[in-house]
Amino acid sequence: MPATQRNPPQGDGNDAIWHEHAARIRELYFDRKRPRKDCSLLAVKATMESEHGFPVFPKHIWEVKLKNTLGFRKKVQKNDWPRIHQHYEQRKIQGKESKILLNNELIEWRRAWKEMRRSGAVRHSSLKEPLSPLPPGIELRTPSPDLGVASLNTGTGPRVVPEVNWAILTQADQVRGKSINPFDSTHIKVHELGSPMMAADVIGTLRNIPDPKVRPCKYLADRALRETLWHPHGIIYYRALLIAIPKSKGHDHLLSYISVDLHRKWSKSFTVNL
Repeated sequence: MPATQRNPPQGDGNDAIWHEHAARIRELYFDRKRPRKDCSLLAVKATMESEHGFPVFPKHIWEVKLKNTLGFRKKVQKNDWPRIHQHYEQRKIQGKESKILLNNELIEWRRAWKEMRRSGAVRHSSLKEPLSPLPPGIELRTPSPDLGVASLNTGTGPRVVPEVNWAILTQADQVRGKSINPFDSTHIKVHELGSPMMAADVIGTLRNIPDPKVRPCKYLADRALRETLWHPHGIIYYRALLIAIPKSKGHDHLLSYISVDLHRKWSKSFTVNL
């Protein structure tokens, strides 16, 4: 039986009542299992009033309370991205990798970086300014340490382990590779064979692809140049870039273009299995 509906209150009510029902409001507002229309603000408002005896407030009060009092939001506003980028840069200086979450839901890095650039945050960023608080509902966390190699073995892409030509490796490299090897005896850990030059090859290849259908990969190259060119584990970034590339009309063409080019350059040390 529906709960008795309370009389409309004066003003916007005390914050305590919003916090009291915050868990149920969150459940209704962010429930991905329900149709989108049933998770709209008006639908949640109606459910709370009819089934939970929640006071009747106008829509604009709900909007303010969800955003400012409870920190519930389904979208990141444009003026939020500079603050997010500031925290990202601060963590980067501290040697921390970051993933961005909105209401405990991961924001795809490609989309986050695009929005930060669009907002002007990347161009005008200054770490000399005081660190502003993150917007409500936004968190920056360090990814799980297992995401490094493991994440490259997920999805629809190929297995991320190149076959090694052991004949050209030094005895020390062979011993090291086999001692840390989680795979069978004919493979070595991918990141043990990386080098800055290999990373440079990846970046150069991505930047020089003429097909406009694969332009989305150019910003991956720009990001890699800034953040991973120095890294000795270049191969792992090559595979990470391949898997990060969205499935599109140009995806297969890109894989073919990169694999042929890089296979030719790196075939003396290992074979790239695509």
